[in-house]
Amino acid sequence: MADKIDNIDILRKDGFYITANIRGVEFTAGDNGTLPTLSQQLGIIFIARHPVEVMWVSEIHSSTGTGTLMLENTGSDALVSAFDISGAIDTTQTKQGLALQNRQLKEGEYLKLSGTSLTDTQNLNITIYLKNLARGDYR
Repeated sequence: MADKIDNIDILRKDGFYITANIRGVEFTAGDNGTLPTLSQQLGIIFIARHPVEVMWVSEIHSSTGTGTLMLENTGSDALVSAFDISGAIDTTQTKQGLALQNRQLKEGEYLKLSGTSLTDTQNLNITIYLKNLARGDYR
């Protein structure tokens, strides 16, 4: 008897991960001796070479901070609600399914990290799982 194919196996087929690690206040000082703010360390982290869909986003940080972290898809929010950085340290927060919006990126569109009132956060790691769309065949 053949094994049953699970839908989750199909969704995971040929997906890929991107990660961003924002070091926060531990970031090395620049030539002028000043440290970039956490918000200055955020920005565009991915540009789509072909159509993709965001399947889930996870965040973890190693120190308690304040503020929220957002993921944008070419200027539109990709998260229904932001990650709360004041949450427990070393605890993964994941958003998927209905917690995501504007999930699909066309060729040339981008994903960008932004924050509101971010302070005192260190070693902020974001992992995003994406799935190729409209492939037709393997690239």
